[in-house]
Amino acid sequence: MNDEIPGSLSALWELADELGHESLTDPLCIFEPVGLLLVRPLERWDYDCTPSNSLTFAQAGEDGIHFSLLTLGGGDPATAPVVMTVPSEGQDCNRIVAGDLDEFLAAGAISGWLTLGRLVDEPDETFERLATPDPDPWSEPEQLLASIRERLAIEPMPLTAKRYDELQLTFGPAVVVERGGDE
Repeated sequence: MNDEIPGSLSALWELADELGHESLTDPLCIFEPVGLLLVRPLERWDYDCTPSNSLTFAQAGEDGIHFSLLTLGGGDPATAPVVMTVPSEGQDCNRIVAGDLDEFLAAGAISGWLTLGRLVDEPDETFERLATPDPDPWSEPEQLLASIRERLAIEPMPLTAKRYDELQLTFGPAVVVERGGDE
């Protein structure tokens, strides 16, 4: 993957910098209430189950769950699929949650990205939650999501079971995990 940063990620970093400056909060943590703690610069996390062909751009803030761009033969990072790694799931810890970063941002733009971590244990409920907005439009999470949607011009598009299955079939085989030890 080349060293370019996807435009939507750059825009998200800029928004985080601005909001962090305004609130005297670490910009990398500003979106924690919506399950998106930013990782800057992009890096491959060293969990045994993190794909070796990925660059992490965010974590959910719970149980080591993190989101990475799947590097496919040096392709354009703007079109790289997004893999979610849930370390507590052992051998089966990676799920493709979006075809690219824009789709990932759209998938969490209603209820946040921490919800995605529940896909492993509660898929049906997770798909429903992803499409359900916070009933309090003035809550901190909803205000952060509104800022992200507005700044990045995101049209929310919750992940569906059908799309999730398509993503696993299309990109799942491209996930490379190189585990150490005697396995």
